[in-house]
Amino acid sequence: NGVALVDHHAHGVYLDRPGLDEFRGRFSESPDPRQWPHVASGVTYRRAMRELAAFLGCESVETAVHEHRLAADSEAYASALLRATKTELLLVDDGFPPPGEAVEWERLGELAGCAARPVLRIERVVAELGAEAVPGEVAAAGERGFAGLKTIAAYRTGLEAERLEPF
Repeated sequence: NGVALVDHHAHGVYLDRPGLDEFRGRFSESPDPRQWPHVASGVTYRRAMRELAAFLGCESVETAVHEHRLAADSEAYASALLRATKTELLLVDDGFPPPGEAVEWERLGELAGCAARPVLRIERVVAELGAEAVPGEVAAAGERGFAGLKTIAAYRTGLEAERLEPF
């Protein structure tokens, strides 16, 4: 508790009120809604429900945690959880969730009560501006306030990725 954290791989948070399966899906990297019901049987998820219930002061079952989430003010809920981490700096991926779908980096820092800086995701640049824009966007990233660069190429190709043009 005495050491402040730096989260070097943060993502914006959703402020919507998800149904139970979508709530489960937030604890998974799977975008497939057919997989989300199965998350509830995982050890990590069950432990998370116990920890969240203790933090929130509700019954230690999934339905109670989910109901608390639905009833809570979304920003207050996110802020309480973020501030409990005692994080002093968030480095926030600017490409996931996609821009406009969740709290973006500036607001995330406000909710967390700490400094926040964006990290430029190369794939977002490609999706929005095209691959030809990458060199210029990367070159200007520091001047535009980005703390770093990120790519998800290894997630998709593993460590055997060949050099991608025009990078």
